[in-house]
Amino acid sequence: MVEPMVRMRGLYKIFGARGKGVLHHVQGGMGKEELLARHGHVLGLNNINVDMQAGEITVVMGLSGSGKSTLIRHLNRLMLLSPNTCPCCASNSSLPMPSWTWSNMSLSRAPKIL
Repeated sequence: MVEPMVRMRGLYKIFGARGKGVLHHVQGGMGKEELLARHGHVLGLNNINVDMQAGEITVVMGLSGSGKSTLIRHLNRLMLLSPNTCPCCASNSSLPMPSWTWSNMSLSRAPKIL
């Protein structure tokens, strides 16, 4: 099997002042609604695993608010991951710049279907 061009494992994004401090709750099974109610934080990505082969087209689909834009922003480095959430790094500041380019990456919205 060919190694993927992009491989990311265990991606989390928690929006809030203490994202790193509440990460263990999410990893222990706390859901989006409970995290917001108990800790005032919003769960953007929850243990996302991504493999993309060179030359393939990848489509990210999901309901409104499911984290599609957040995932794309992480992949193209417009947003950093929550600390200590990717096995390849120790903190946000140590994330390496990608060796690939995203010149053909785009984010588009489908029209609402009634």
